[in-house]
Amino acid sequence: MVRLTGIILTLNLMPVQDPDMISKEEFIAIQKQFSIHYELGSFLIICSNFILVFFLLFLIYLFVSEKIKQS
Repeated sequence: MVRLTGIILTLNLMPVQDPDMISKEEFIAIQKQFSIHYELGSFLIICSNFILVFFLLFLIYLFVSEKIKQS
């Protein structure tokens, strides 16, 4: 849910005619100018990656602890 919110906030709401003709820096500048809140969206996407990693580590911990209890 956090990642989806971040993606929505970073969406460019103005269509670009030919994205292949502009450089990556120009594309990011355009995206920052016409998105809802680019910085917050990028931050939420990065936070969602950390949440995913911690959740997966927690699931691995639960799985291993359950296997240890069974043996």
